[in-house]
Amino acid sequence: MTDYSILIVDHDDTERQALVDYLNARYKTTGASSGQEVFALLKRHHFDLVIADIDLPDLNGFKVLKHCREKYPAIKTALLSAYDVDSYIKLSREKSITNIIIKDSPFNFDELGWTAHNLLTGDFFGLKRHLDSNGHIKKICLQDSDAIQASITTIIEYFSQVSDNGDLLDTCDLLLDELLYNAMIHAPRDEQGRKKYQNRQHIVLEAHEQVMCHYGYDERKLGFAVVDNFGTLENTRVMDVLDRHISGAGQHDDSGRGLYISRGLADRFIINIRRGIQTEIICLLYREAGQHIIKPLCINQI
Repeated sequence: MTDYSILIVDHDDTERQALVDYLNARYKTTGASSGQEVFALLKRHHFDLVIADIDLPDLNGFKVLKHCREKYPAIKTALLSAYDVDSYIKLSREKSITNIIIKDSPFNFDELGWTAHNLLTGDFFGLKRHLDSNGHIKKICLQDSDAIQASITTIIEYFSQVSDNGDLLDTCDLLLDELLYNAMIHAPRDEQGRKKYQNRQHIVLEAHEQVMCHYGYDERKLGFAVVDNFGTLENTRVMDVLDRHISGAGQHDDSGRGLYISRGLADRFIINIRRGIQTEIICLLYREAGQHIIKPLCINQI
């Protein structure tokens, strides 16, 4: 068990205890059933992370987490929700909530574990964190836009060894094409911080600009991570893009649509940002159709 402490806030006794029991294997975990109970506990105990359900008997989760951050700035926060995240993405952006765990049925405890680890440690990069311990991972490095299609073909052929689901493989193809090309176009910057390459041009990246793609699978899912070495993306930018496209205001925007479309296609869409150093976009796709239909929100930045 680590020294990290977590507070789980959920008015449903059964659900709350299940989450506490799961996290207790690694962290000191306490449960609370209301906002007022949270405020009382915070006065007496130190917590590193507060995970609050959006629905509470006295205050909603947004208000509870806002109080936590204002009174105790070092506390990390995440929201629990059984609702479609897209329906309140604007409020999430306004409240700076970039991690929302979905209360699926059955509940995805792996996702709870990933989120807790990411927020507590800041050590959130790497596809391996999202695949089971018996997962297989490979890597391709790209420096030329002409290599994108050949790389995608290699990855899809690798995935086809464990899945004959044509729709799933087509989705992987679309996502890889979008994200690899976007990483080449949008990430590299010149000395003045301006975008270095333009759309529809043949791109040959310099050695330090290479884009990496890690890809692999476990018994339940396929996954890949597209990584650039610039870290030019910002969490606020991602939230603005999602808000604009979900609301319909961004349908004529020149940029950002790829992020919105990619999140819609992937079962799990995870963005990790180390500002000025690296951006990693992870896509997970479940091999069994119909799993985890409601999509969480997972944007980590340091």
